[in-house]
Amino acid sequence: MLSFPRVSLGTWPMAAITCQNVTDADSIATIHAAIDAGINHLDTAHFYGVNGESEKLIAQALAGSEMRRTCTIATKAGMHYSATEGYIVDNSSQRIRFECEQSLQNLQVDCVDLLYLHMPQPDVEIEETATIFNELQREGKTRAVGVCNLPLDQLQRFHSVCPVVAFQAPYGMLYRRIEEELLPWCRQQKIDVLVYWVLMKGLLAGRYDRSHRFDTSDNRSRNVAFIGEEWEKNITLVEQLCELGKRCGKTLLEIVMQWTVTQPGVTSALCGARLPEQILETSRAAEGELPTEVRDQIDALLQERGTPKVKAPAM
Repeated sequence: MLSFPRVSLGTWPMAAITCQNVTDADSIATIHAAIDAGINHLDTAHFYGVNGESEKLIAQALAGSEMRRTCTIATKAGMHYSATEGYIVDNSSQRIRFECEQSLQNLQVDCVDLLYLHMPQPDVEIEETATIFNELQREGKTRAVGVCNLPLDQLQRFHSVCPVVAFQAPYGMLYRRIEEELLPWCRQQKIDVLVYWVLMKGLLAGRYDRSHRFDTSDNRSRNVAFIGEEWEKNITLVEQLCELGKRCGKTLLEIVMQWTVTQPGVTSALCGARLPEQILETSRAAEGELPTEVRDQIDALLQERGTPKVKAPAM
């Protein structure tokens, strides 16, 4: 059985595809700081980098260290990045096997702790994909199997062929779709749920004020959550949460993280970082519990906000 901390380290920023000023030294220091702080689950993917940069950094960080004994590593197959074509989803047996082998080589291990299907391919039956993962587990390439970004029907069908221990999806105060079906079903099946996009690219961390406008090179400038009326509603919510925090002695980050990691069915929040202080601040914020009256006030604010319009990434 795998176990997960409240906050897990996501290593997508270390791929340096969408983040600037990323250095190997900073990334390795971030991995070390996370493990030292008890954040003992590292999440990566074949997709995280044109040439497996994220996986290779984990291998560098853990080489010759006792840290490898204290942490688990998850990686993903079925989606890769091309410098010329962008994101490519490929669930063919040949491709998934290739990506798995490449990941093992990049991570310098014979068996990964958890191997996820990164993204389903629309024209490939999910049972076919599940069979490949089943084979990889039987062959000793992975201790356990998980899936990411699947609707409930596909998750159930995959699970019937290849039992999964973990499910990964975007989730947070402003993106709660998995609450309807996926979270309840995973709780029933005792499947761990690891959520990402918790802070919505910094929005729910309070990094931006109402006057902020994103550069056209930033993909947030094309996401409805960061534009026009939706942006105004979201910033208003952030301001209200900040005021609530002042009244109850919590920071905005503490309110958001503690609300998220204690939602029924949520096992761990996957938080990306490229600097040690980023993951340490997020992890500390997730410690503790929100009083019932504070949770009730948050729920009232979210209901007042209404159903957000947002396009979540598939990471």
